[in-house]
Amino acid sequence: MDKSAKEKLKTGIIIALVCIIVFGGSFVSSELSYYKNKCDSCNKEEKKSNIKSITVNDYLSLLSGNKLSLIYIGSDTCPYSEAQDLVFQELYNEYDIIANYINLNKLADSDLKMLYDSSESFTNDGIGTPTLLLVKEKEIKLFKRGYTSKENLIELLKENKYIVE
Repeated sequence: MDKSAKEKLKTGIIIALVCIIVFGGSFVSSELSYYKNKCDSCNKEEKKSNIKSITVNDYLSLLSGNKLSLIYIGSDTCPYSEAQDLVFQELYNEYDIIANYINLNKLADSDLKMLYDSSESFTNDGIGTPTLLLVKEKEIKLFKRGYTSKENLIELLKENKYIVE
């Protein structure tokens, strides 16, 4: 084999190896990205496991009930609600607390009106996200609008006898 043919063969092998590395690396990268995204969504679902989505009718039933219930009104597009989700996850890990969640973004206008009309607290103060409520026997025992830190939330829930140690 002459020198020119050897050089062409080396060049061809180098090009083939570069193609294999580039395309192989691209494939591996896309696969890793797919599984990372899949895992991230699994973790999000796990974090939300202690947050039970409810309807406005469910809320009205809890409001009328004789058991103290924690209601969490939020929005899936609100960064403060996302931060509050993390607080609830920590509380769930420590106190096994379940929050009944109403997502304002998912409510029809008629449901939003029912929610507003259910209490003077909403008509006087409005609803921000996140808003936390403790309800029992047609009364809102706690109305807290805005993000609440873990420490403050534990204190509020203990004061209102939702957490009993």
